[in-house]
Amino acid sequence: MTIAKSPSPMGEGTSTLKLYTFKLSHFYGVQYVSYMDQGKSRMKSTGTSNKKLAEKSRLEIEENQQRRKNGLEPVLKIESILLCDFIDIYLEDRKRLEKAHRTITTDEYALKRLMTYTGDVALNTIDDNLIRKYRDHKLQQIKPTSLAIELRTLKAAFSWAVGKPGKKYLRRNPFKQKDLTPATKNRKIPLCFSPEEKKHFFCRDRQ
Repeated sequence: MTIAKSPSPMGEGTSTLKLYTFKLSHFYGVQYVSYMDQGKSRMKSTGTSNKKLAEKSRLEIEENQQRRKNGLEPVLKIESILLCDFIDIYLEDRKRLEKAHRTITTDEYALKRLMTYTGDVALNTIDDNLIRKYRDHKLQQIKPTSLAIELRTLKAAFSWAVGKPGKKYLRRNPFKQKDLTPATKNRKIPLCFSPEEKKHFFCRDRQ
């Protein structure tokens, strides 16, 4: 896939950081911030196609770069949010980005299965220990391959919570811990649950 780059008028002027639009697919354009870091040119995704949110992200990157030059730690703003509210916001963003329907239903399925186990807790209370307990609990119910899909889906959602434009929901992703994903006997892990798998597990929940 050819990635086209075109400069955006945003970020021009006295700022050292400029916004670019990378056409990642025919569905949407994602805003990237271009800046110099220790003499090297770097590009960082804002995770959004919205210019106002992207500009806010650009300003945060520039502020943190200046703080580093002054020997200070970057500012990381964490917003408290309940898991149920996070699910709604994340799924809405996935729809806005025109993700495939099957992908969105897989996201929803995995997140709601997690909430069934944890309850509607604050997102930032979900730590490494809780996720390992959840992994072990799920291994007693489903096959390693199905669990690997679920954990990968949750990892992507929690990565969005860490890296979203503006205020973040998490400082780190508990699904990125080492050796969390179960072994799958060298089988290629499917991208999504099949309709039959979803039906099977939803029916199982009702028993």
